[in-house]
Amino acid sequence: MKVIRSNGFSLIEIIITLAIATLLSGIGYATYQEHIVTTHRIKAIHDMINIMTDFEKFYSQNGSYADSQGNAPKAILIKLAELTKNNPYYSFTCQPQSICGKENSNLHNVNVSFQGVGVQVVC
Repeated sequence: MKVIRSNGFSLIEIIITLAIATLLSGIGYATYQEHIVTTHRIKAIHDMINIMTDFEKFYSQNGSYADSQGNAPKAILIKLAELTKNNPYYSFTCQPQSICGKENSNLHNVNVSFQGVGVQVVC
């Protein structure tokens, strides 16, 4: 009896190859998603540091973190709005508060925070 050998791939070899490729693709995609989230968080922290720098600049020029009405400076609020509008991954909030409840004091505590993909950070 003569045995006929084929030079092609069997069906089981193709199925195993596809299963391995699918598994590797799934792992690669999950790693890529983690990288994207980390990149967005780093960008948000960078933007938050820039906002805090703007607050410090405002403080050095005006002696207060807030304007005369006790609100965050308009230029910084506009920058916050632009950063939030142009980036769908996180949003910023900012609210200066008087220290020790002294309404007329020039001392203010400023919190800038961002909320994004599963994260909330306050600086």
